[in-house]
Amino acid sequence: MRFLLRSDSTAEAMLEQLAQAAYHVVEGNIPESTTEDVRVGFYVAFHQILADNLVKVHDCGTLPVCEDLREEHPFATQALLAARGHA
Repeated sequence: MRFLLRSDSTAEAMLEQLAQAAYHVVEGNIPESTTEDVRVGFYVAFHQILADNLVKVHDCGTLPVCEDLREEHPFATQALLAARGHA
């Protein structure tokens, strides 16, 4: 299965949009004193989920040279990539 993004937004911009959208769903139920903690929590949770599940592969075709193209992990940190053996 392949998913394509409609826009060319960066991984960081998309992550910010996801976290902000999730926050707007619950913002009326959150005390002001915990607003930033909740926003950061959403950001971290989405980052982890996306890093674990989303990769970027350039569409190359069926040529033999295309078999060696590596996946990019747009949300993964260097530490996470090293732990997975991708660094």
